[in-house]
Amino acid sequence: MSVEPLLELVTDWDRFIGEPDASKIADLLHAHASSGRPLGPDSFVEKLERRLKPQKSGPKPRKRDECTRGPFEPGEDD
Repeated sequence: MSVEPLLELVTDWDRFIGEPDASKIADLLHAHASSGRPLGPDSFVEKLERRLKPQKSGPKPRKRDECTRGPFEPGEDD
C-alpha cells in the first residue's frame, strides 16, 4: 500500500488532522442557524453587531415654504 497519493493531497498534516469532522461542523451550523446567532470567533460576532446596530438617521427634511410648494401639496391654510 502506497501513501504517496495522500502526501500529494495533504501538504499540512497538522492542520488537516486538527480540523473538526464534518458532523461536528454540521451540528454547529444547525445550532447557530436555529438560534439566529452568527457562527464565528467572538471578534467576528462583535464586528457584525457593531455593523448591524441601529445607526443615527440622516438629517430631517427641510420644510418647503409657500414659494417652493407644488400646486397639489397642502399648505398651511388647508
